[in-house]
Amino acid sequence: MIINGQIDQTETIYDGNYANDNIIIKPGFLSLEHADGLNYINSEFRRVDNLIATKHIRVNFTEGIDAGILLPKTNCTLINNERYDEFHLAGF
Repeated sequence: MIINGQIDQTETIYDGNYANDNIIIKPGFLSLEHADGLNYINSEFRRVDNLIATKHIRVNFTEGIDAGILLPKTNCTLINNERYDEFHLAGF
């Protein structure tokens, strides 16, 4: 992987200045989990109307509306920085 920039104060082998240098990323450089469960929050309203109701047949009309949001949690650790654990809005 080619890298440009500077990494400071991590007290790891990655500290240094880089200008189009090759770097080998080793386990422990980045840990990432973007989900931590489904975290889908929704609300819905439904209504059912009977159109035809006989002894053997029933025909219904169903209508409704719903809405929801996706609120995943990102667990991320880069090099040896403090772990980032925050919920955030990812969709609706």
